[in-house]
Amino acid sequence: MPYALISMYGAPDADLLEDSSHALWACEYQGDANLKVINISSILSVVSMQPLPKLSSDEFGGKKMVFVIEKSGLEDTELTGYIDPLNVVDNSSD
Repeated sequence: MPYALISMYGAPDADLLEDSSHALWACEYQGDANLKVINISSILSVVSMQPLPKLSSDEFGGKKMVFVIEKSGLEDTELTGYIDPLNVVDNSSD
């Protein structure tokens, strides 16, 4: 049975959520404290949690804040496998 290791996150920072008109879902990164192993059949969607840039050194009170990216560009990629560039024939000069 396949499993996945996930990181659990809490509710978003209420001030950032309100200031962004509910567009920025940012929360504190918990590190190893909230890791959990789950069955992959229970995964409904996958999001990316990216570090939230700080505007000043004391912003967020020293917390490591991350924010949700629901579409991280995978829909723009094509999975074709490995193509060896040495074996590709260029017929454009004919």
